[in-house]
Amino acid sequence: MQRVTSISAQPGIYLRDLSNIEVWYPVISEQQKIIALLKNICNLIAANEQVPKLVIKIVKNFLGTV
Repeated sequence: MQRVTSISAQPGIYLRDLSNIEVWYPVISEQQKIIALLKNICNLIAANEQVPKLVIKIVKNFLGTV
């Protein structure tokens, strides 16, 4: 059982070493701001992915009427 608690998925990195590492993370209010920003970025990416489809649709409609 000791072997299971002292190894990790990465060779040379051991759980006993990881337990001594301090991890900093922002307060909840800042985390929420980060989440909101990332959601906005995802929404912008999704909207931009639709642009080529819309352009093709507009061109096809235009060519169909000419």
